[in-house]
Amino acid sequence: MSEATYPVTPQVAVDKIFPLTQPGPAPHTFELALVLGGTVSAGCYTAGVLDFLIEALDAWAAAIAQDDKDNPGAPTVPRHKVLIRVVTGTSGGGVNAVLLSRALSYVYPPASVQTAPELRAKNPFYQIWVNAIDIDGLLATDDLDGATTITSLLSGKPLAAAAASGISFDSGQAAARQYVANPLPVILTYTNVAGIPYKQMFSGQTGRAEYFVNHADFVRFAIDIQGALPTPQYALAPDSFEVGNQTQDMLAWSGMSSYALGTAAFPVGLPAVQIARPAGHYAYRYILPNSGQGVYSPQWLVPEWSLFVQPDSDAGSKYAFVSLDGGCTDNAPIGLAHDVLAGIAPARETSGSKVNRAIVLIDPFTDVPNFAALPKADLVSILFPTINCLIQNNRFNSADLAAFTDGSDFSRFLITPSRKNAKGDALTGGDAIASSGLAAFLGFFSWQYREHDYMLGRRNCQAFLKSWFTLEPDNVVFNMLKPPAVETPPNSGKFEVPIIPLYGSALAEQPSPEIPGKFDPDSLEDQIEARADKLLRVAADVDSAGWLARQAYKVVIGIASSKAADKVVKVVQAATRDSKLLNPK
Repeated sequence: MSEATYPVTPQVAVDKIFPLTQPGPAPHTFELALVLGGTVSAGCYTAGVLDFLIEALDAWAAAIAQDDKDNPGAPTVPRHKVLIRVVTGTSGGGVNAVLLSRALSYVYPPASVQTAPELRAKNPFYQIWVNAIDIDGLLATDDLDGATTITSLLSGKPLAAAAASGISFDSGQAAARQYVANPLPVILTYTNVAGIPYKQMFSGQTGRAEYFVNHADFVRFAIDIQGALPTPQYALAPDSFEVGNQTQDMLAWSGMSSYALGTAAFPVGLPAVQIARPAGHYAYRYILPNSGQGVYSPQWLVPEWSLFVQPDSDAGSKYAFVSLDGGCTDNAPIGLAHDVLAGIAPARETSGSKVNRAIVLIDPFTDVPNFAALPKADLVSILFPTINCLIQNNRFNSADLAAFTDGSDFSRFLITPSRKNAKGDALTGGDAIASSGLAAFLGFFSWQYREHDYMLGRRNCQAFLKSWFTLEPDNVVFNMLKPPAVETPPNSGKFEVPIIPLYGSALAEQPSPEIPGKFDPDSLEDQIEARADKLLRVAADVDSAGWLARQAYKVVIGIASSKAADKVVKVVQAATRDSKLLNPK
């Protein structure tokens, strides 16, 4: 009998496929990696940021085109370039990464406060995050019709419908955005419930080994951006799914949609997603030992194939698993973005006069953690804190987060919510948005909450581009014509130059959105009770019971679902009451 075969480990050195250092950008070009952190319903904030960012880049490109006509040979608009080199995302950030990768190929209207509602609905970010995903759909019960098992407390159908809408977005007008790498690498992280097994052999007794399982998984895509110039100088990773923009490519987009749903599958609240991918992709994982004095020797990380792949498999054989929210294991995939942008070695240029590429982390949750109150030890009270502690711990370990708060490091930038409440208190992070309560599920309960956070994202992005996304005036990126310098921080006497100058519609001030009023959770009590009733019926397998048992179940379940609804309403009321934005003390 022949020996069993498995996917083959690459026969070339790691750095031949994943360079230790990526080649530098073209002259007068600033390369950008977007990292979209975990969000749940706060994805509406990230969506607003992305909407304004694309509007600003489009307006700058339009200003250059008009300047060429009006001032041939004597330009008045800065001509350095910005290139979005890679996008990574997790949880709601992963959903936004997929939306962005689709939307970049098409023209659509920005969704500002001044935009008419019917035009806002044509903006994919606004339509998906503000209009489409709402508590009414999440509390619907049609997903439980005929069900024999419970997959989640909330219905996953609205998210599936939103994902299908996002990947099929087509405004009918192709764009030609030259500020995007083509193909564009998009990387989503997710939590692989089964995981990938590895074995470490030890010296001594023969056969002694330690087994490890990695649940922090990720998937790469290479997106064909319609109308963008090819960037062949950047080689694709061999484990990338290539996704085009023609009709025949919808199957590939559908596969990408499954990963978007998988990375957003918040445990217990939303359904886990079953996914299958080529097992051979896992042959392209590596580790980067430091040999000392900054010398790195990358090595292939070879899975223990026999534990999760059938014998005689090849690189195309499928490995099936269940995916949960990527934020549980990597809530801010900075390292994956760095590897594409700068190379797998950790070294990078940070000087404001020399840096020509940077990571921008968009993260709605950077607020100070609350240690004032200990959670109760009962099952219900400890559930969300347990999930949250996993997310917070992995956020701590995500990557070099300290660099984002280092004012002297020009290779890392952060966009996070910022505004004042009705009392004039300055709020940041989750405190500044309406959707942060209930483990970031609160935004699903109110259209006004999502609208507020979306518009705040646009406002914060404008302020970021105008005053914070800057380099020193003598930076190598700028050619002879550079944007006017700005004082940053204000009143510091220090002047720097914006990387993305604002023109056209991006110049119009984005107003601070009105603070939304608190909605009435009592209005949802009937829907919550109906959902709880259906969940309990499925759990108790009522439909298969005899007539007498069904009558007894009906009474018991009716009482239990009523109490559950009352409890949920009180929890939602507490979340709005505890909000520093909605209810300033």
